[in-house]
Amino acid sequence: NFILERIEKIIDQEVTVTILSKEEAVSSQYSKEQFGKIYFAYSPFIYFSVFIYLFGTIFSKMKGKEVAKRIAIAMKDERQVMLEQFLAGLTIVGLIVGINLLFVGILAPEFYASSQALKILLLSTASAISAYALSFLCAVVIGENQYAYSAASTILGTGLAFLSGIFVPLELVSSYGVNIAKFFPVYYVTSAASNSSTEFSSYAFHLGMIVLFTVLYIIMAFSVQRIRRKKFI
Repeated sequence: NFILERIEKIIDQEVTVTILSKEEAVSSQYSKEQFGKIYFAYSPFIYFSVFIYLFGTIFSKMKGKEVAKRIAIAMKDERQVMLEQFLAGLTIVGLIVGINLLFVGILAPEFYASSQALKILLLSTASAISAYALSFLCAVVIGENQYAYSAASTILGTGLAFLSGIFVPLELVSSYGVNIAKFFPVYYVTSAASNSSTEFSSYAFHLGMIVLFTVLYIIMAFSVQRIRRKKFI
């Protein structure tokens, strides 16, 4: 198949090569806008792994017979106490999210002016609240066993990171793994963040699923607590 004319034609072709300096290459690949996007897109992994252990440990201190006696002596409704605990934890979540916003604002303020900012911030904030709702549910189910919170934090955090596209691209995850990941909000954050579109319709479904999981976790937490209360009455 050797044809001299074809080889000469290939050799005669010219190309234009542009050489970037090391600083320009790094700057073009990791711009400040991209830093903010990547930071908030991967933050759900941190939220889920940290919140389960943090809030689980805190809420475990508020359980037990002695605490129940104090609630009874104070003549407070247990549902009201539970709601107050939930809102108190939600305040802490707001502070943590605020610190993250300030952190990115200091290091990469250009991100907030980018077209992706609103989309990524909505998804990240919703995932933080959803992670807190899941940690609140774990606190109700697990109770006072503090070691279980560390195990749940490690297993859920690491597992979701591999299945939801944080450590491994979703294209390389098996269909079984993707189906499992769909039962957790982290999947919908990373899936929406990987789409470059900024139209609300492009990520409305993903945002709605995160909100739906949040509501589901909260309802399950209060339902489990109600069942337990009836059992002990």
